[in-house]
Amino acid sequence: MMMVFGLFVFELRTLPYQQLQLSRNWRHVKNDRVGRSAKWQYVGAGENQLTLGGLLYPEITGGNLSLGAVSTMACTGLAWPLIDGVGSIYGCMSSRACRKRIRSSIAMIRRKN
Repeated sequence: MMMVFGLFVFELRTLPYQQLQLSRNWRHVKNDRVGRSAKWQYVGAGENQLTLGGLLYPEITGGNLSLGAVSTMACTGLAWPLIDGVGSIYGCMSSRACRKRIRSSIAMIRRKN
């Protein structure tokens, strides 16, 4: 198991990912003051964004069924717990986007007479 997102398990036979990018932000606001320079104040954690990327080979790994399961979870609009394979808890995350690109190689075969 590579990671669990709610009810979906990322593994080699479902949706294996090759890279994980985590972006975390913290919010600070600027308070202007009369006759003095502005002061910055920490107001809390900002938005966290996690991006998974990789290649999917339907003949070997998961296919449309796995992508459909993740899309169905996204359609609920709920935040699901995200835990990686070593037990690190990323918190409750919601799906915002899923990008799919299909490439195929079709070889043209000519019959020689």
